[in-house]
Amino acid sequence: MITKKGESFCDEVIRVDRVTLKAEVPFSTVRYFQSDMKYTEIHHDNGVLVVELSLKAAMQVYGDRLLQIHRGTLVSRSRIARIGRNTEGRKRRDTPCMFVKLHGVDAPLAVSKKNEKRVRQEAKAILATQ
Repeated sequence: MITKKGESFCDEVIRVDRVTLKAEVPFSTVRYFQSDMKYTEIHHDNGVLVVELSLKAAMQVYGDRLLQIHRGTLVSRSRIARIGRNTEGRKRRDTPCMFVKLHGVDAPLAVSKKNEKRVRQEAKAILATQ
């Protein structure tokens, strides 16, 4: 378990206990984590929870259930629906070439060029067992 200022990552539940917010998010409902600077957004079935815990902390606790697709994005392995490529390729710098589509998430999530090979291999293995 990792704890910081009223927030904790433990094996099955993410807890937030602040003056302004009290929340528990079962890990089974987590779709993906997205980090921006100091804060991490936890996207889950019932919305989004913003915490101060890092992606590194999330990987320490849930590493076997998460896949890093970008420097600031971790996805739940059980939520991967498919992987794909943008038809435009990398013609434009702002157009990602590879993406991951998750169950319950409308927009595809970009995979960084650095992580493409590993994500492709791991996602194929994950999809083969689903």
